[in-house]
Parts: sequence; structure tokens; C-alpha cells
Amino acid sequence: MGRSLTSSRSGLVSSRGSGPRVAIVVSRYNRTVTDALERGALGAFAGAGTGGAVEVFDAAGAFETIAIAAAAAACGRFDAVVVLGCIIKGETNHDEILGYCVTRELATIARERQMPVGLGVLTVNTASQALERAGLGSTSKRGRKIASDQSPEMIGNKGAEAMDAALHSLAELSRLRAGLAPSNRAGRSSLKSPDKLAAGSAGATARSGVARVGGRS
Repeated sequence: MGRSLTSSRSGLVSSRGSGPRVAIVVSRYNRTVTDALERGALGAFAGAGTGGAVEVFDAAGAFETIAIAAAAAACGRFDAVVVLGCIIKGETNHDEILGYCVTRELATIARERQMPVGLGVLTVNTASQALERAGLGSTSKRGRKIASDQSPEMIGNKGAEAMDAALHSLAELSRLRAGLAPSNRAGRSSLKSPDKLAAGSAGATARSGVARVGGRS
């Protein structure tokens, strides 16, 4: 059973009309990171303003998210699933095997169910890399403008990005199934996808002393 937002942590976001129904499946391994990913995903859902509802389901670890995500996709209660976890490299290659297995199985769920699955499972080399990608590190906020309604923890939070991606995919799939044309370019600009090339070029131009015009910081 999913948890409710009225509890001490998170869970059901009250419905505001007939919006999307999303299941969040969270690994509780490395929960300092996954708790932050969950907060990011819930914040992104609330910030989307689409209404609808979210339920949060706990998994013991990243591997265990597979069965829960598959059940959520199959039960008919949800329009999308967002999976959150944190796999940190150890002394063996266990992290590589686990990361590949989880990603492959989640991709299978998305393909077979034709349902958006937001991938928020981190696969990192160090704990500091995990913290950065959960919006908890020092450099994730450096030099970035924070909107008035945005928590600093949302900056660089891969849980928020996974939710944004799932909601966008759901909207596009809905248009496709309804026989509508794809979103126009202006509509796509609202998708909050990171652009590593833009970020890299910004750093490169700053080092070379070349002014950058018209880009986001």
C-alpha cells in the first residue's frame, strides 16, 4: 500500500481533477540519497500543476524496485511509474551488474506496457557523486539561479528530472493515442531536460573570455 502525504514522510498527493496518476517506487538502500530523490520527484510533480495523484512504494534495494514497478505498471491504477534508487560502486563489479539489470528490466516494463517509466536510479562511483545528483552536494547549486518557488535541493536532483521526463512522456503518448499532432517546438521548450553540452560550452566560453549570448545559466 502506498504512503500518504499526511504521514510523516510522503505518499499520496491529493487529486486536483483528473490529472495523471503516478507511482513512485523508491529503493531504501542508501536512503540519505533516495529520500532526497523522493522529495525531488514529489516536488516536480506538485510543480507541474497537472493535478492527479502520486503514491510512493518502498523497496528494500534497487533490484527489488523491479517487481514493484512491474506490478504498479500492470495493476491499472497508474499512468506512469517513477523509479528511484542509488547504486554506488564498491570493490567488485556488482554495481555494474545490478545497474544493467535494473535498467534493462525497467526498459522492458516501459516497452511492453507502453507506459512512461521515469529512470531515477543513480549509478555512481562515489558517495559525493550521489549526493550531487540528489541535490545535496555543494557544486550542484553553484552558479545556478534558483527560482522563487524552487527549493535549493531541487537543483540537480535526478528524482525531479525523472518525474519531469515521465510526465512529459505521458503527455506525448496521450497526444499520440488521441491522434493529435506532436507538441510544437514552443511547447517542448518547457521540458526541464539537462543539456550537458550547453553547460560545458558555458564553462568553456567563460574560461576563454567569450561572452555567451541568449543561453540559460
